[in-house]
Amino acid sequence: MNRREIDLILGPGLSDRISLVGGLIPKRLVQGNVVVNIHFSPAPWKTDPNNLDPKLDELGKQIKTFHKAGNEVVIVGVSGYASLGLNGYAENKAKVSKVVSICGRLKVGQGEFPPLELSAKNSRAFYDSVCLAEEHAKHFTPQDRAKFMTISSKWDEIVPEGTSILEGANNTEIPVPEHVLAIAAALTVYRKRWLDFILKGS
Repeated sequence: MNRREIDLILGPGLSDRISLVGGLIPKRLVQGNVVVNIHFSPAPWKTDPNNLDPKLDELGKQIKTFHKAGNEVVIVGVSGYASLGLNGYAENKAKVSKVVSICGRLKVGQGEFPPLELSAKNSRAFYDSVCLAEEHAKHFTPQDRAKFMTISSKWDEIVPEGTSILEGANNTEIPVPEHVLAIAAALTVYRKRWLDFILKGS
């Protein structure tokens, strides 16, 4: 039986707490003949809060490197990294097989609380990333949207639920309140939801 390898780029939110995210998930997952290699990838948002382009460039380099190695490439964006993951896909469609957004803001939203201006008050790069993601999504085909899964919390005080879904994607909700708790649950207790989605293949 041939082994199938997936390189999964996992990016954290605006806090850049890769150690927290990394502590909730192993660096390697094996299921049957499938090996998922997890690469933790901070943006970074805190040390360079104003510039989006270097973050997109770095993600693009990682995508190209893993794709060149002959493996499938998957992006899992946690919180603030979700919009970056969407943008990375939009700029490298042929090289990315799946994208998962975990409690991440993918659109500006109208009348949502907190508004994007408040959520991104300390990070112009994040603001620009969300706006760019919303624009990219307008041009997605049904085939593009089928490659996405969003995981949202109904009671997320940081990311309004209406901004965390992508129309036409595989949108799912978990019954866990509070932003950080929902992220932790999505990476552990509810990991099977998005892992099964990834393993289904392109």
